[in-house]
Amino acid sequence: DGLTSLLFAWVVWRFVPETRPASNPETVGEVLHGLVVPLRDRVFLPFLLLHVALATIFFQFQLALPVDMAEHGVSPAGFGLLMALNGAIIVVLQPLAARWISARDPGRIMALGCALIGLGFGMNALHHSVGWYAFAIVVWTVGEIAYLPVISTVPAELAPGALRGRYQGAYSLAWSVAAFV
Repeated sequence: DGLTSLLFAWVVWRFVPETRPASNPETVGEVLHGLVVPLRDRVFLPFLLLHVALATIFFQFQLALPVDMAEHGVSPAGFGLLMALNGAIIVVLQPLAARWISARDPGRIMALGCALIGLGFGMNALHHSVGWYAFAIVVWTVGEIAYLPVISTVPAELAPGALRGRYQGAYSLAWSVAAFV
């Protein structure tokens, strides 16, 4: 994995042209000020807060879901198979969904993805059989397939050209905050 990551970094460095607008070198004060700009953006900050809320729910598959499943008789192997279902659905549906998603309004796709993720995780409160868990995983995985490709483009679209990296950094930090929560 490390070697393929380095190879990918080299390919990007060598063959992908820079898209950031040229700017003058910044002073230390300008850099520090730029770090808080995304958090002062009246559109971007609510986007980040909503994303943290959804990502906090989404990360429950790593902690609360396995505990819940274990308490309802699902073995570790059963949990592994159920999580493999998530991966298999992504492998099969993601390429098929990409064209459909790209032809739709991104805001509506993100809303649909959020609703499906919330519904899928919420379904776990209703029943506790392996079949029901599998159905819930299908629902939130379809939401994941809709939400994640679209949400990752929003920071670049909302950011001023010279601050795209800082907005992407704030978005990345939102994932970390959700994982911590």
